[in-house]
Amino acid sequence: LNRTNFLGLGHTIGAQTRLSNIQRRVLLSYLAPQFRDSNRFSLTNTILYDDARNVRTFNSKRLEGSLQLAQRFNLANSIQYRFTYRRVTTDENTIKVDPALIPLLAQPVRVGSFSSTFIQDRRDDPTDATRGRYTTVDFGVASKAFASSTNFLRLLTRNSSYYRLGRD
Repeated sequence: LNRTNFLGLGHTIGAQTRLSNIQRRVLLSYLAPQFRDSNRFSLTNTILYDDARNVRTFNSKRLEGSLQLAQRFNLANSIQYRFTYRRVTTDENTIKVDPALIPLLAQPVRVGSFSSTFIQDRRDDPTDATRGRYTTVDFGVASKAFASSTNFLRLLTRNSSYYRLGRD
């Protein structure tokens, strides 16, 4: 469910939900596409609540919030600055497997992280590219300074290159 042009400001609010016997999930988002009246900046805020019940193994709850500022330098280059806080808990009374077998995103933890993503998009058509490149470099740091229970660095790079292999 999305509402565009929220309050006549061109902002977008959204809600996604999933309700079942094994999962309750709510995702709320808010997008300000022209942050501080600038076409170069946008601001996104998201909040996630997920209560999952893995019938044969464990139950977990995840609460996550993030704030992202995106900056466009030109048509091809942009960067995103993001702060994320995630708190995951596992109901110890429901664990029916070795705790080491619980997936990483469902293990009890607090993670506060700051990350940044550089995006370069030089494709001829983003929806049906036939030539060009799409490259992202994401760097993140989780630290006790951000209320995290652990410290780590993360680096993820991706590249997609498009070449024509004949007339079609």
